[in-house]
Amino acid sequence: MERASEAILAYGYDLGENLRDLLDASVTELSYPAWLVDPEHHDDPIGCAERQLLAQLASFTETDFTVDGYRDRQREAEARLSVEFWTYGSESRPRFLLAAHVSFVMDFGQVGNIDMLDLMQRRESENWDEKLHAAMAALRITPLQEWAQAQWLLCSYMG
Repeated sequence: MERASEAILAYGYDLGENLRDLLDASVTELSYPAWLVDPEHHDDPIGCAERQLLAQLASFTETDFTVDGYRDRQREAEARLSVEFWTYGSESRPRFLLAAHVSFVMDFGQVGNIDMLDLMQRRESENWDEKLHAAMAALRITPLQEWAQAQWLLCSYMG
């Protein structure tokens, strides 16, 4: 049986499998951030993290998606946020990225061209590092990367 694969080139942080493993050293199990122990969404830490970022960095705190215009306001807030979570790894053992930019997702058998000069210029002009740093601070987490700064990450995904 052939398995499909994709490649993701992203600028951001590798968050690994479990956000709890990335909490700042000052955070203990008794002092987990409220967003991480949300009783309504305890089984969806990435969804909890997304809601936290929308509230903290984009001032979007609405929760009732049935209210007229909710989705439009949510999309506007996500655009202001300028960072997003991506999944990589495998379906049975997903891992997560927090990225300011994802260049492409390539399907099995495709080849793509990357204009790295353009991406480097956009990184500076769109303040990707600042946006990622603000997101990590709002979540009170530390990245897996050896250096605590955003990096270019090439990740595979097998589905």
